[in-house]
Amino acid sequence: MYQRALVLIWQKPLTSEWHSDGIPSCQFSCKFRTEGFGSPRAFASKAYHKRIVELMRKSVLGICIAVVIIALIAAPVQAHAEGVSLSAFTSTPPTIDGNMGPSEWAAADTIDFVSTGPEHVAHTLYVMNDMNNLYLAVTRDDSTPATAADWVTFVFDNNNNGVIETGDDRISAILALGSPVFTDMFYSGAIPVSDEGWQYGGTVDGSAAVGAQGTYTIFEISHPLHSGDYGLLYWDDPITLGYHDINLIFGDTVGFNIETYDGSYDLGDWPAPHPAVWDFNWAMGFGDIIIANPPDTTAPSVDSVYPADGATNVPACVTITATMSEKINQCTGTVTMVDSTGSPVELSDDCKTDIYYCTDDYQHLTIQPTSDLTIGETYTVTIQEIEDQCGNPMETAYSWSFTVTSPSVDSDSIYPADGATNVPVDVMITATMSEKINKCSGSATLVDSNGVAVALNRPPYGYDTTDWIHLTIQPTATLTIGETYTVTIQEIENSCGDPMETAYSWSFCTGSQMTYLIDTVDMLGLPPDIEEELIEILTDIQMLIEKGKYIPAEKNLNAFIKVVNVQEGKSLTTTEADKLIAIAQEIIASI
Repeated sequence: MYQRALVLIWQKPLTSEWHSDGIPSCQFSCKFRTEGFGSPRAFASKAYHKRIVELMRKSVLGICIAVVIIALIAAPVQAHAEGVSLSAFTSTPPTIDGNMGPSEWAAADTIDFVSTGPEHVAHTLYVMNDMNNLYLAVTRDDSTPATAADWVTFVFDNNNNGVIETGDDRISAILALGSPVFTDMFYSGAIPVSDEGWQYGGTVDGSAAVGAQGTYTIFEISHPLHSGDYGLLYWDDPITLGYHDINLIFGDTVGFNIETYDGSYDLGDWPAPHPAVWDFNWAMGFGDIIIANPPDTTAPSVDSVYPADGATNVPACVTITATMSEKINQCTGTVTMVDSTGSPVELSDDCKTDIYYCTDDYQHLTIQPTSDLTIGETYTVTIQEIEDQCGNPMETAYSWSFTVTSPSVDSDSIYPADGATNVPVDVMITATMSEKINKCSGSATLVDSNGVAVALNRPPYGYDTTDWIHLTIQPTATLTIGETYTVTIQEIENSCGDPMETAYSWSFCTGSQMTYLIDTVDMLGLPPDIEEELIEILTDIQMLIEKGKYIPAEKNLNAFIKVVNVQEGKSLTTTEADKLIAIAQEIIASI
């Protein structure tokens, strides 16, 4: 395989001083250039390292060589040329024909530059990309435009490390024998080779054209952002594999350098020329191309609102909110609000005059009426013409309605339900309000069938709530078996201070818990005959209660419950079982 040598160029020593061991001091100028080593990576490879060591052993100049090589390898990678960065997106690709139409490159980012050769020829670079391709154009001031051997070459710093090295992409537009030629190459070591070489397994990806317009030579190139070419990059041990072309997605940055030729005359490179002696750290020789994102053409819309569309039980002091689908320009569009007659509701414009909404994060809108709304009224809010941060307006207005009410009890949420029977005597009563409340307002009361009040925990309100919406009402003592009780909730206020319009009441009846007792007997571990007898007695009691023939035998029944609860999960003795049966018989005898 073709390899090039390390060439040492040394000049006359600056001093004649030599060390006594026969090795000269390093007080002489020492230059080097490489032909074939390609990059610091190549120098760092084992094979080349061995060769360098041999040279160092055989040469009195070894110390200088080592110093220079270490300096090259250790030198930090520098940034690309300052101020040379281009990025633009186009939805309409140009026609690659060597003729720049009046609008086909209008979307491109451009920069004027002068070639770095002796002639200092004026050029303009055009850069843009679409979803799939990078488009490049160069116009050159030329007294003999579009003549044979006019060409332009782009060398890409694929990984932006300021180094021309194995795998970096190189494309050209060349006018050869009157016909444009596109070349697609990559660096293998320091040598550019064609993608389509059989040993590399790639293809030529892209197109180019060269033409004349007035006194300008026009170069146009198209090259894929990601051709997919992948394969052999360098014959080495081991061989190097990778992408042959630029491999870019939106937002990526790739370095570039332009080489221009007018016929056989080298006009130089830009942004900076190749150094006179090959320099691996050639960062300032590259500008930057940033692959532009496609423009945002999606109109913003409303994702969610509060109160929800059709909501009822909305407080009069509600703060209305809406979430947009994306960040917006808060100085655009309008928000309006009307009541059921179409009369406008005055909204706060503290944030932006005539906008009537406020947003701290450019996505969540806050809409605040200047005064409390009217209870019982239905309101409609409309958001329209708001623009996103790219200037896209909403396609259609968004409207929704809600109704303002005072707080109330959700009848589906109460426990026990209205009219419930056989309610446990140690019941915990609960209710859910229609909206969050002021927990220090209103009251909950409980009375029996004679109107006698039952003492409740949490005086003076008789209820408790930890989340401002679910109430718990707890009697201080066990209720009476077979009694009807009525719960009343009234005058509770919402967070706006609006009270319930009407009190809410419901009733339930306590039972003997016989079903529970029957189920519990199965777990007492009684002898089968005793268990059967006890269940039969309890079943008779249950049937009589259901027929309304229950005469309270509260003392005996509670005693029975107590014994059952204490013994649950244990094995009863015969004496304990007989006691249960005796209690049960006393109960049924009293009915």
